Amino acid sequence: KVKGKSVVSISAAVVYMACKRCDVIRTLDEILHNICSTKEIKSRIRLASRYYRILVMELGTVSVPVVTMDKYISKIANMTNTDTRVLRLALDISEKTKDRSLADGKAPNGIAAAYLYIASILLGQGVLQRDVSTVSGVTEVTIRNRCKEILSIYKISINLRPSLDRK
Repeated sequence: KVKGKSVVSISAAVVYMACKRCDVIRTLDEILHNICSTKEIKSRIRLASRYYRILVMELGTVSVPVVTMDKYISKIANMTNTDTRVLRLALDISEKTKDRSLADGKAPNGIAAAYLYIASILLGQGVLQRDVSTVSGVTEVTIRNRCKEILSIYKISINLRPSLDRK
């Protein structure tokens, strides 16, 4: 029943569903930025999300795989060209803290950005909040708030090995 519906929004909803099914992290916003102009995006997102829900109901696709935090962290790290050591530490912190209810009601990309930012600080890398926030699609304030939540709930420590190269 596509007659009378927005072809762009239906297409975006179908691509979004395909991404979810294939375990590819893409938001409707990212998909629509590649399809239509910036001023149309807000109205198109509403339509596309409505059409996505209709598609899910009509097709009966209940088994949409849940995207793990690791995928969000890896995506943000790849888009910011972060060092692999920072990525590994962020994934390690995420793995050790996943049993708590930190992510309940929070955007996963904001939490992933915070994990990446904390790991970069612990390893002394120069990753800016601005860069991480731009790539992850959350504000710098969100990253700071998620960092505060993570650091207040968990005791995070890192063992540093002393450098043997003295100049």
